[in-house]
Amino acid sequence: MTENSGGDGDVYADVVAVDFADIPDDSLIMQFFAYWRSIAKGAAMPARPDLDPIDIPTIIPWMFLINVLRQPNGIDFRYRLVGGRNAELVRQDGIGKLVGEAFPEATAALMRHSYMEVVERCRPLCWQASVPERNRAFVACYRALFPFSADGQTVNLIAGLLMPIDRRLSR
Repeated sequence: MTENSGGDGDVYADVVAVDFADIPDDSLIMQFFAYWRSIAKGAAMPARPDLDPIDIPTIIPWMFLINVLRQPNGIDFRYRLVGGRNAELVRQDGIGKLVGEAFPEATAALMRHSYMEVVERCRPLCWQASVPERNRAFVACYRALFPFSADGQTVNLIAGLLMPIDRRLSR
């Protein structure tokens, strides 16, 4: 399925779900996927305390962490951490902000949709997307989301990575 969240210039375009098998084995996303599986220790999902930044120093700059907020009026998402390279790529440091506070509504709606998909499926998901960038019209990226759970069943944290496909841009 291809989604295009609009034409306001600050929105992801050409969003297409991809399988992790389509991502190069040596990418940081695949390195994190292997790490995520290893810290899950056979469970459906690892818990946040299982994630140790010391284990993944080259990945942290590209990572973002999102708290899943379950409220009486529904689920929302708050950015807990945004790595420096990620913030630079999306031109936004959303730490402490709800997704709707960090991005224009069209982008926020697209983000909420993908975050909800991970919450509902309780498994990692990945997309390819064109991300608006300051010096170029768009940068082709892989975007992967990984669920974490305090109780082993309910997603309460999502770890994400947004990586340019062109590795020259991710150095």
